[in-house]
Amino acid sequence: MSLSTNLLYSYGWKLLAFYLVLKGFSTFVQRRFINSLTIMNDLPKLGLSRDGDKRIRGTAVICGGSLSGLLAARVCSDHFEHVVIVEPEEWLLSEDGLNPNIENAMNGKTINNPRARIPQWYVNQGYHPTIPLVLSRLFPKELEKEISLAGSKITPVEFIVHLAGRKLPWIQDITKKTIHITRSSLEAMIRRLVLRIRNVKQLSGRAVGLVGDRGRITGVKRRTVDGVEDVLSASLVVDSTGLATAGYYWLQDLLGSKTDASKRFASVKQTFNNKFAYVTCYFQVSDALLEEMDKAGIPNIKSRTLGTLFLPNLHIDTRALYHWSYEKNIIAITCSEYDMQEDINDIGDIRHFCDNMVMEVPLPKYHYTLLDILQRHNIPFSKYDIRTPHPVYIQYAKAKDLPSNFIAIGDAVMQVNAYKGQGIAKASTDVVTLNKLLLKTKSNWIPGNFGKTFFKLQASITGSLWDSYKSEDYTIATTVPVAGEDRLKEGAGLRKYMDHLYPVALEDPEVASTLLHVMSWTQPATDLFAPGVLLKILRHKIRTFFQIYLI
Repeated sequence: MSLSTNLLYSYGWKLLAFYLVLKGFSTFVQRRFINSLTIMNDLPKLGLSRDGDKRIRGTAVICGGSLSGLLAARVCSDHFEHVVIVEPEEWLLSEDGLNPNIENAMNGKTINNPRARIPQWYVNQGYHPTIPLVLSRLFPKELEKEISLAGSKITPVEFIVHLAGRKLPWIQDITKKTIHITRSSLEAMIRRLVLRIRNVKQLSGRAVGLVGDRGRITGVKRRTVDGVEDVLSASLVVDSTGLATAGYYWLQDLLGSKTDASKRFASVKQTFNNKFAYVTCYFQVSDALLEEMDKAGIPNIKSRTLGTLFLPNLHIDTRALYHWSYEKNIIAITCSEYDMQEDINDIGDIRHFCDNMVMEVPLPKYHYTLLDILQRHNIPFSKYDIRTPHPVYIQYAKAKDLPSNFIAIGDAVMQVNAYKGQGIAKASTDVVTLNKLLLKTKSNWIPGNFGKTFFKLQASITGSLWDSYKSEDYTIATTVPVAGEDRLKEGAGLRKYMDHLYPVALEDPEVASTLLHVMSWTQPATDLFAPGVLLKILRHKIRTFFQIYLI
C-alpha cells in the first residue's frame, strides 16, 4: 500500500472519528436542550393534583380570562386552595359567550369582533400541535366530546406548507394533532371546562393595580362593572391581560413611578411596528359542496382538515395565503401582507391578490379550483379585517426588584407577528412552565425566588422567538424598528443563516420536519444548528456552486 494511500486512510479514519464524536456530543446536548428549550419532558406532569393538605395556601388571582388566563387557572387549580379569574367582559359568561356560534357572526358582509383586546377572535388558533398536546393533558376525559360539540375534531397534523410556492416535504407524525377551530369556539370550550372545576371561579371586573411592595404582592385591585373598587387577596398573581400588558404598568406604579427602580424596569420593554395586516374570508358550504371539492382534487377538504399555507420569500414579496377548514363546514381563505393596501371585497379581489404574489413556483391548480367552485355556486363570504398590533416584548427576565409572587404569560409578555400563528402555542408553553415550577414548590407558600425563576425559564423557552420574528420583520423596508436599532444590521446573521437553511428544508424531509417542530416547541431551536443540518447546508452550497459555475 502506497504512502499516499496510507495517509488517505489515516485522514479518513480521523475525520470519521471526529464526526462520530461530534454526533455523540450533539445527541447529548440535544437531550439537555429538549429539557430546557421545549415542553416535551414536562407535558406528562400536567394535570397532577396536590392533596388538600399540601396545596398552596390562599388564592391564585388570574388577571384576564383569555386563553392564556384560562389555561393558567386550570394549572393553578391543581396546586392552590382557590383560583379566581378577573375578567372585564361580563358577557363571556352569557349563553353567547359560553356557546358561541360563528354562523351568527357571518350575517353581514363584514364580521364585527365583540371581544376587546383580542383581534384574532374568529381566526384558527388551535392548529399548532402544542395546543392539543397541552389540552389533552389538562382535560383528558372531556376534551374530544367538547370539541365535537363545537363542531370540530382532533385530527393528525396534515398541513401543506409552501415557501415561495415550493412545497415543504416534512414528514407527517401521527402523534402530533391539530384542532380546526376558531379562537371564539376554542376559548368558550376551555372556559366551560375550567369553570366546572370546584375551586375556580370567574369574577367580572377589571384588574387595575397591585397591593404590596417590591418584595411581595398581597392583593389585586379590582374595579367592578359598577365602578366599585375592592381588593382580592392573592398568593400568586398571573398577568394574562394580553395586548394591554397591564402588569408592566402596575409594577411601575408599585415600584414608584419616579424612582430609579421604576425607570430601570420601564427599559425592559421593546416594541416596533411591522405594519402587518390580513383579511380572512369565511365561506359556509354544504356537505354536497365539500364532496364536489373533494372530487375536484382539493386536498383534505372532505375530511374538514384543509390547512394549506403559502408563505413568501420575504426578500422578494410579503404576501401570504392560507386555506383553513373551520367548524360548521366553514372554509376560510386568508390574504396577508406587510403594509397591506389591497382591499378584499369579492372573489375577484382574492384572485387579483394571488396573481400579484411573487412565487418561485406558481400556486397549485387546486387553489384556483377552490375559487372557481365557490364562485360558480355563488357562495357569499363574510370578511374579517385585522391590522395586527405592534409586536411587544416585556423582558421580565432582565428586570430586577420584581415581587416574588408575580408572573406574566402569553401576550402580556410577548406579542409577535401573527402570520405563523404561534401566539396560543407560546401561551401553552408558558402554562407548562408554570406547572413545572409549581410542582417544584413543596411548601404551602410561594417561595421568594418564584417569579424570578419563572421568567428565567420562560425566556429560555420562548425568548428566542422575539429575535426570530424581529429578524424576519426587519427584512421589510416598511418596518419601523425598535428605537435605536438599525433595521438592516439587527438580526442580519440569523437572516443569512435562514437564507441558507430554507433551500435545504425544501429538499430534505428531516430538516423540513425539524423546522416545523421547532415552531411548536416540540423540538429545541438548537436542532436547526445541529452538525447534521450544518453538513447538509454545506453540501447544498457545494452542489449549488458546481451547478452554477462548472456546468
